[in-house]
Amino acid sequence: MKVQGGVALILVLWLVALISLMATSFGLGIRREASLAAIQVQQAAMLGACEAGVNYAAYRVGHPDPGIQWPADGRLRHWRWDGIDLRIRAFSESGKVDLNHAGPALIQALLRLAGADEAELAALTDAILDWRDGDRLRRTNGAELPDYVAAGLTYGPSDRPFQFIDEVSMVLGMRPEVFNALLPWVTTYGGQKGINPNVAPAELLRALPEIDPQRVEHFIQARGYRQTGNNEQEMPVSLPSVTDIPFQSQVSHTYTFLVQARSQGKILSLYTISRIAQDRLVHLFWRKGVPNSLFEDAGGETVDEESPGGAKRSRRARSPAAMTR
Repeated sequence: MKVQGGVALILVLWLVALISLMATSFGLGIRREASLAAIQVQQAAMLGACEAGVNYAAYRVGHPDPGIQWPADGRLRHWRWDGIDLRIRAFSESGKVDLNHAGPALIQALLRLAGADEAELAALTDAILDWRDGDRLRRTNGAELPDYVAAGLTYGPSDRPFQFIDEVSMVLGMRPEVFNALLPWVTTYGGQKGINPNVAPAELLRALPEIDPQRVEHFIQARGYRQTGNNEQEMPVSLPSVTDIPFQSQVSHTYTFLVQARSQGKILSLYTISRIAQDRLVHLFWRKGVPNSLFEDAGGETVDEESPGGAKRSRRARSPAAMTR
């Protein structure tokens, strides 16, 4: 009887240990699922804040009241939505470099701004031109299909205009760091050989050759980022012409919006190319992910915007909710 009692006690102890192990494992699983759920909730909240930032930026750049309207010149703006910090940059496509129309001088200025080495400039410029042209003739420093094959790549230049910005990352010799850096300043929707200096990002204007840097800074300060409360507007100062880089006055209704949300040490980014048409916001390109942190980007010019509850309104104001994808 004692032996049987000892065996029964051992079985009970093993059963208790097994139940304890199962309970511990179940508890860990519950905590893991709760943690994952909390992360998903946080991600959803940050994504919602980014989408709110895109719609708010579209509302501001498309507003008819000059006292409310944002000039879409890429200026970094600080905003909050539902307790989440946001950084927003809105760019007009007419102030950016069109990869399908820009000439060599503007492309080189862009690549230099993006961090390309001096030794890379000629090769990358010609390779971009070779990619977008309609022939298979190789430029002096360019690249056609045999060069891609020699580099071990399974593709070659499309010999047609760039369809998407991401396509330029495939150009022979394009480093990821350079591509990521040039992303905010290039477009395939501009349709012009030059840029509109009145909405061009300040960084791009500073990268233009042949211009006195002080003249550029004076122009940036004088072109009037925001109007005063009595709607007085400072007249923009003109820039001198630049060889082979035309300045144009075309205004685009297509914009790039870079939005980042930061919450509890996490950052989520949203990048869209959007067109405002008849009070509707149509997204031509949409993805999560912005190359560089806008929270670390001083950008030279920053603006602290009011929260939604304190934002200015007018009788002509359109609600961001009226603009849908």
